[in-house]
Amino acid sequence: MEHRQLTERLQKLQRPAAKPAMPRAPKPIPQRLRTRAWLLRGISSIPGELLLSGERLSFTAEGYGSAWSFQLRRLERESAEVGLAKRIEQGTPARVFDLPLGEVQIVFPWYYFSGGLKVRSGGREYRISFGAQASSRGSVNAIGELREVWRMRANGKRWRVVLADSILR
Repeated sequence: MEHRQLTERLQKLQRPAAKPAMPRAPKPIPQRLRTRAWLLRGISSIPGELLLSGERLSFTAEGYGSAWSFQLRRLERESAEVGLAKRIEQGTPARVFDLPLGEVQIVFPWYYFSGGLKVRSGGREYRISFGAQASSRGSVNAIGELREVWRMRANGKRWRVVLADSILR
């Protein structure tokens, strides 16, 4: 080796190593999580709130969104909640499901791109999205749409972490 190459190698060895990154403190996992969500029914959706509280997972509808009356009646039959369709049509907050975590199977399908989940319990399946249908948002600009997608995915990732912690405890 030439003298110049040896000198360069020696200088590299004598340089101080980069400081190791400080490990970040893990964020506390909430035992209560509440998020705006949409219950998907065919090509329609029902706006509401997905709530994790204690050991229970629930969805409360807040209006009928883009769902038709027949879809609301079918949801009422499937959930066995008497009067559910009428309460949703009237805009009264209506509990669609309230399930103990120990009795549910939660799936985050890859094709939801972290923007939603499926809840299965007792032979029933509820499809949940963390974003409104594009036609119901009223925004047409691309930046607004990208923000909505980012928000949907962030909420989905948060739910995945919280539910994994809650179910695997």
